[in-house]
Parts: sequence; structure tokens; C-alpha cells
Amino acid sequence: MSGVLRTLHAEAFRLRKTRTVGWSLVFLAVVAAARVFAAHVGTAVSSVSANAASASEGDVSGTAWGPFVDGWRTALSAATLLLLLHATRSIAADRESGILRVTWTRATSRGASVVARALLSLGLIVAAFAVTGVAAFVTAGALFDFGALVEDGYEFLTAAELRVELATAALAVLPAFAATYAFGLAVSAATRSATVATNVALSVFLAFDLFKEALGGAQQWVFAAFVPSFVDGSALSAMSGVARGFSDAGLSPRFLELSLIVPSVQALVFLVLACIAARVRGG
Repeated sequence: MSGVLRTLHAEAFRLRKTRTVGWSLVFLAVVAAARVFAAHVGTAVSSVSANAASASEGDVSGTAWGPFVDGWRTALSAATLLLLLHATRSIAADRESGILRVTWTRATSRGASVVARALLSLGLIVAAFAVTGVAAFVTAGALFDFGALVEDGYEFLTAAELRVELATAALAVLPAFAATYAFGLAVSAATRSATVATNVALSVFLAFDLFKEALGGAQQWVFAAFVPSFVDGSALSAMSGVARGFSDAGLSPRFLELSLIVPSVQALVFLVLACIAARVRGG
């Protein structure tokens, strides 16, 4: 345990000394706000082009939820790739520079080093969620109306129900982020070059993202199916439809169950594989 804490402290100190994480969070916040603003521009253009007979803004409320969810998940899609890049460089780059050999010889065990990096990722994930969520929420609140989702006098969902659904969807994608980072660590621990690790991890992840629709229901047995991505099938993607009134039944309980269980199990598997690879490959 002391080795884990020692490495965790050292890695956290390294992050504080670099501006990469800070600028990455700023970038993600801008992406979230820009996506919401783009929705506002699209709505404004549609309102101008619509004729008076079809315009019914007085009968519509709760318009902020859709842009808010879209802004948040778009930024988290970018965060997915940034976290994967950070994970794949974490061990391989230190091995390449020679730092890893010194660390494992004098400071801590190889397994403790891997576990500490995995624990540090939890802070990075929470920070990405918080920054992007706040940026999307503030921008959506400034440009749209938060409230019950009502259209033509019919109330699809109350504001309280929407908040519960959104919180549930956000929690459901957290394990997938942890699994994505653990996958990156496993690849990083198994390679000696940060470039090779990055290329392998990104190639596998993006290939699955592009072709997962061809797998049908089988894709739900892979952690990457539940993380926000460019071909998004995560709980936040489903929440986007709920936030626009496409469904008043909420998110599927079965889908939420798989979102929590499958990535959690695979995250542990990848963490074990990373520890084994670190022991076999050495520094």
C-alpha cells in the first residue's frame, strides 16, 4: 500500500507541474460550450426561416436539456481520446526515457506503480466530467430554457425526472471511462515505445468505434460500446433522445445494467493484465 501511495503522490506531483492537463480541461470546456452554442445558432436559423403558422415557441419549454446533453457528451467524446492517449503514454513513455527502471528499482513495485496510475485516472475522469458538465450547463442555461419538457401542452417529463435520468446516464458511463483508461495502461505496459502504444490503442479503439454497429447486440459485451465516442452509443447518447421527448419511458434498465457491469469487469481485467505485463516486460 505504501508503494501505491508513494507512486500516486509522485504522479500527481508530475501532473501539477505540467500545464497539459489544465489546457486539456480548458479545451474540453470550450468544446462543450461551442456545441451548445451551435445548437442555439441552429435553433435561431430555424426560427427565422419558419413561417408564423408553424412557429409555436410559446407552447414549448425545457429546450435546454437536449443541447446541454449534446454539449456534454460531445466534449466527453473528446475526453475519451485524451484519456486514452494519456494512459498509453503513461508507462511506455517512462520506460522509453529510463525513468521507469529507476522508479521500480528504488521506489515501488511494478504492480503498485500500475495501480497508482489507475487510481490517478479516477481524478482525471471526474475532473473531465465536472468541467465539461459545468461548461455545457452554464451555456445551455444562458441560451435556452431549463424546465419541464413540454410541447404543444403535453408534458413529457418534469425537470426533476430529467435530472434523475441525466444523473443516471452520467453515472452509467463512468465505468466505461475507467475501462478505457485501464485498456490504455495495459497496452502501455506491454510495449516499450510510447508511439507504438499510442498507435495500437487508438487503432483498436477507433476500429471498434467505426465498425461496432455491424456487431449488433454483441457490441454490448465490449467496454468501448458504452463510452462517449464519435459513433456514440453510450447512455448519454440515449439520454439525448429522452431530453428531446423522443421517449418518456426513460433509459432502458437492461442497458444501464450492462453499462455498469461490463466495463467494470473489463476494467479489472485490463488492470490485472497491465500488472502482469509490467512484471514481464520490466523497465
